[in-house]
Amino acid sequence: MLSSHKRSGFTLVELLVVIGIIAVLVAILLPTLNGARRQADRVKCLAALKEIGSAYMQYANEFKGAWPASRYTWNDAPPFPMGPLGVQITSASRDRRWHDYISKYLGPELNPIGTQNASWELQMWTNEIRNGNNLLWGCPTWNRIRWGTTDTPLYNGNLYNGYMMSRFVFAPNDIEGTSVPARNTNNGRFPKQNRYTRASERALIVESTHPFQMLVLKWNFQPEGPTPYPDRPRNENVGGANFYTLDFNRHSKKAIGTDPYTISMNTLFCDGHATTTSARETFRAMRFD
Repeated sequence: MLSSHKRSGFTLVELLVVIGIIAVLVAILLPTLNGARRQADRVKCLAALKEIGSAYMQYANEFKGAWPASRYTWNDAPPFPMGPLGVQITSASRDRRWHDYISKYLGPELNPIGTQNASWELQMWTNEIRNGNNLLWGCPTWNRIRWGTTDTPLYNGNLYNGYMMSRFVFAPNDIEGTSVPARNTNNGRFPKQNRYTRASERALIVESTHPFQMLVLKWNFQPEGPTPYPDRPRNENVGGANFYTLDFNRHSKKAIGTDPYTISMNTLFCDGHATTTSARETFRAMRFD
């Protein structure tokens, strides 16, 4: 009688062949999977920007056609209001920003009486807002890191939601002044929605590493200007009093080194549409120069 012989398992050579095939497939598919993930994150971000644009429209409907100031600061006169949880407010200083004003159309209202840093009041940085499903933190690619001029990462990006409202309401007719608020900025002002001319071309919200620090007077990076184009968005002085905070690398294939013409950041326009643009296109949409 012939006896049957059963194999107990794979040989070492067979296992190595299988592992090699899997490694080759991973190497082939990984760039495609990463590209699909970037595309999905970009689409999620665009959807959040469109919802933010809708919140601006709702704000205008409620406040006689006005849009929020990018930042509004004021001083209260005593007696100061009583805060939530029975906390007596003792400071006169108040500060609300564009995301505070539109927050109630996207979720709970943030910083309603302008105390900004109060832990007992919902703020942009409150854990349930920052790490929850809040559209003001709508870009899944935002890594919450800022960069200084010495390539030093500044890990206080948790205070910022990765978007910035354009300060240049009336560009190109007015240019940024040396004092704040200048007459063309919406810092402390609530301009009418219809003052934003060429709405389909004018940027309203852009991807940025700082919520309101875009103070560049002119495009001074190569190839248009004398200053070398930065490899990262900068949050500190670049060429004197200039700041460059557009997050031009956010949706690109490489983390640093994106040039002005790479389509790599999302922009919301004043007519409510959002699209992916280059840093140069976004800057022009802010300043029209």
